Amino acid sequence: MSGKSGGLGADVIGCLSDGRELVVQYEDTPRRSVSSHDMRKFVGTARLEHGADVALFVHHLPPV
Repeated sequence: MSGKSGGLGADVIGCLSDGRELVVQYEDTPRRSVSSHDMRKFVGTARLEHGADVALFVHHLPPV
């Protein structure tokens, strides 16, 4: 688990059973959508900084 300030967009960093690197970012926000800029930034960081083969972005919305 990373999840700390300065974690470069990674809340969870792990390895899948087939050996691929996994990076997960969790965002809990009232915004209804995630900007394409934020997604590009996350994917770039996941791949370049963490060497991720799989990048997963989880966007949690509060109940309506």
